[in-house]
Amino acid sequence: MVSIVPDPAKFAGINLSGGVALQTYLAAPATQAKIRAFRYPGFDHQLFWPAARDNSPSFLSAIQPAATTISFDAASVRAGGTMSAIFAGTNISEQTYFDVRFRAPGATTDDVALNWQYGSSAMHTISAGTAAGTWMVTGLRAHDQPNDHSAPYVSVSTNVTVLP
Repeated sequence: MVSIVPDPAKFAGINLSGGVALQTYLAAPATQAKIRAFRYPGFDHQLFWPAARDNSPSFLSAIQPAATTISFDAASVRAGGTMSAIFAGTNISEQTYFDVRFRAPGATTDDVALNWQYGSSAMHTISAGTAAGTWMVTGLRAHDQPNDHSAPYVSVSTNVTVLP
């Protein structure tokens, strides 16, 4: 909740309806979302107002990135070759880390690769010893800090085939 307390000594006639309208606007969920999402160019932290640093982190929480899809530039790649991986979602930037949950060919359980990619798109070299077959990406997790793996995975189903 936002409180507006004008100094009566400075304002002879207080505009109560204007203050209430401003308070209602500032407290609206849509306005709060815009404030939380605002990033000042050159700063890596959110700002409470465009001209001031947020000194009340408990009031506005950061909008965390969320990856919803991953795509590869090719459906198959040879061991020893390269492929491009592209993540999409909300609040993703070139400073976003991505964890991937995947299933290897012939496996019945998933494994995870923490910080598998940094940035929304990157080239990956497939090691010569990588098992041939269809690899399935089963989950994605995006995060801003390299050691923060606390967010839940978003379930997906995307395949890439490694050829011998």
